[in-house]
Amino acid sequence: MKEFKDKLKEELRNEVPFTADVKGRLMQVNPKRQRTNWQVHTITVSACVLLIFLFITQLSPKSEQALSSEVEPLSIITADSSKIINPEYAFLLGNQWMLRGLPMIIEENVPLNYGDYVAYYTVNGIAVSTVLGLAGDQVHMEQGQISVNSKILKVHGLGEKIDKNNQDDPLQNPYFFHNISKVMDNFINKELLAKKSELVIYDNQSGHTITTITDAQVIGKVVGVQNFKPTFSLNKDEKVLYDAFKESLNIELFKDVSPLSIAKIYIMAEMELEYEMSCALFTTVEDPSTKQIRQYNKKAQKIREAYFTREIQYLISAYVFAGLEKGTFREINATSGEITYISTIDGSETSFNMRKNEDGIWQPAFSRALY
Repeated sequence: MKEFKDKLKEELRNEVPFTADVKGRLMQVNPKRQRTNWQVHTITVSACVLLIFLFITQLSPKSEQALSSEVEPLSIITADSSKIINPEYAFLLGNQWMLRGLPMIIEENVPLNYGDYVAYYTVNGIAVSTVLGLAGDQVHMEQGQISVNSKILKVHGLGEKIDKNNQDDPLQNPYFFHNISKVMDNFINKELLAKKSELVIYDNQSGHTITTITDAQVIGKVVGVQNFKPTFSLNKDEKVLYDAFKESLNIELFKDVSPLSIAKIYIMAEMELEYEMSCALFTTVEDPSTKQIRQYNKKAQKIREAYFTREIQYLISAYVFAGLEKGTFREINATSGEITYISTIDGSETSFNMRKNEDGIWQPAFSRALY
């Protein structure tokens, strides 16, 4: 591993394209996706002249427009794409920040623009971040506000300076979900001039700031995340319970129901955006641990409602709870237990807690952290 890292560092220093050996050890390659290539084989001279004229006359407005245009959101793509990466970290500014922990799909050798997500090599492996400046740009960050060649960049909710009035508001602070610590990270104001072979990207290794990467480091543009389907579903009896509880919110319906079935119904309610259900099913046992989770859930609810669509909830739950259907329940004591399962995606082991209430009903005592 040390030899590999030394080799990677050397190639980063030399700013040369990565060798096949380094690329092969950093990236998983899948069969390429078929594309239909529509080509026009003939074009008149007058049309060429017209296109050139339009390009020259509209170059400046388009460049300025790019600083405030909407960025195409990441797609959820089945695993037949050309390349899948598992970045060490991903700084996805914008409304799709919650996809940062998923395997990502890239396209190589495509143009990059402001706000795009770029995958690149680092000495620790593959990383992903948000493009804030192109080759030749003068980029300045001041308290989170990004200016490019003296024009304010307004992609992914950027544009305003972040201060004490909005720094703790996840709906106003586009950097909120990229804090390394629990408190708001400081901004490291910086000005950079991107060379011909460089991009300016967002960075937060020790505070919100900007940095440059070279063309030699760039792997490609992130165009989507890998699609996952839930490995578990509700059986007939669980579906009847789900529908009945959705209507009544009566916890007594779960008397003598297995903890694993209750956990599945709890997770399914969140996937379906039935937050009233999941909240009512959460443990009623009061102790420091459950109190902390309950407070977190309440605080995170407005974030769920603002950013999490049903499609995203299904995708993330399918990834996090893959293999749940084969989970096992272990009773720790008279009132505590845990469900453990092995992920069918990466083989990791996951456990979460269940608590028994005064009526002998097991209730979920866990929550998937959003940030």
